[in-house]
Amino acid sequence: MQVFSRKGVEVRAGHGPLEAVLRSRLAKQAPGVSARAKHGPLEAVLRSRLAKQAVWVDALSGRDKDVLVTHAHSDHAQPRKANRYFMTPATAALLGKRLDGMSVEVKGFGESFSVNGLKARFLHSGHILGSAQVELVGDARVVVSSDVLGGSPLLVPPLEVPECDVLVVESTFGKPEYVFPSRSQVYEDLIRWVHEVNAAGKVAVLAGHALGKAQELTFLVSNLCGEVPFVSREIFHFNSVYESQGVRLGEYVLLDADCAHARVIIVQLPLLNESLLDLVRERTGRPAVAAVASGWRNPRYRHFVLSDHADFNGLMELVRASGAQKVFTYHGFDAELAFHLRQRLGILARPLAEAEQTDLGAFR
Repeated sequence: MQVFSRKGVEVRAGHGPLEAVLRSRLAKQAPGVSARAKHGPLEAVLRSRLAKQAVWVDALSGRDKDVLVTHAHSDHAQPRKANRYFMTPATAALLGKRLDGMSVEVKGFGESFSVNGLKARFLHSGHILGSAQVELVGDARVVVSSDVLGGSPLLVPPLEVPECDVLVVESTFGKPEYVFPSRSQVYEDLIRWVHEVNAAGKVAVLAGHALGKAQELTFLVSNLCGEVPFVSREIFHFNSVYESQGVRLGEYVLLDADCAHARVIIVQLPLLNESLLDLVRERTGRPAVAAVASGWRNPRYRHFVLSDHADFNGLMELVRASGAQKVFTYHGFDAELAFHLRQRLGILARPLAEAEQTDLGAFR
C-alpha cells in the first residue's frame, strides 16, 4: 500500500473539519490515508492501488462507504443506513438497536476478511469491550490504532502490538506530563476511599464514562470493596451487555427512587453535580461525597487516575514495539507526540491532519 510520497499532504479546509490526503506517486486518485478530525475522533480512509474503493475507519458521515468501526463509543460509531459496516461481535452488541436496518458484517478478532481488495483484521486494543485496532494489508501493512490501553486491562483482553510499516496512532495523552500511576495502586486508593467514606456514615458517589469506565468501577466496588453499587440506567444497560458477552461484573442494582440503603452510587460523568449530591442526601438521609475516575483531572471532586487510554509512555512503547517506520498521530496532543517520536525514537512522525504541513519532504 503506497501511502507516502514526496508529493506530500494536500490539506483541504472547508466549512467542515480538516481533511488531509496523503498522495501516492503510483495512484491516480489520491490514495493513501485521509483523516478528518471532528472534535477529536478519527475518521480515516485508506486507499491503495489494490483497492477498488476507499476503506474507511470510524467514518461519522457520508454515504456508500465501507466502514470499519473500531468500537462503540459514539465519537467513533454513528451508523447510517447508506453505508456498510464491519465490526466485532461485542461492538455490535453494544450498539444494539442502533444497528437496526443497517448493513453490518461482524468479524471476530484475528479473522481475516477482504474489504475492497484489501486484507483486513481486527486486533485487540485494550480500550473497552469489543474495541479493536484495524490492520489493512495491500502492498504495505498499515495499522490504525484507534483508542488503545496497554498493560493488563481489568475486563478486556490486552492490547495487541502488531508489526507494521505505517502506524496511525491516537495521541490523547501525547505529552510527557501524562504518565499515570500503576492501575493496581489506583485500585487500592479507590477501595480505601470507598471504605473511609462509608465508615464515616456517608454515601460514596463515583463518576466515570458510562461505557468502559463505569463497568470497571462496578467490578471494583462489587468484587473488591464488597459493596453492591447502585448504578444509573445507562450504566445498568451497558453492564448488562458486558454480562451478556461473558464479562462478569459482580452484583449491582439499578439506581431509582428507592435508594435509601445505597452506600455506593455509580453515575456517568455528565450527571455528577452538586444537585445530584443534594438529591442523594435527601433520598438516603446521609451526606454524599463524590469522586471522578478519569485520566483528566477534575479540580472539584476527588480524582482517581483511571483512563481507558494509554498514557505518554504507553503510546511511545506501542510505536516502538510496532516497528513502524512512519507514524501519523491524531487527536489530542498529536503534534507533541509526533515531536517526541522524532526526537526520542528517530521515527518519521507527523500529525495526520496538521494544517501547516504541505509536503512530506522530511520523510525521505
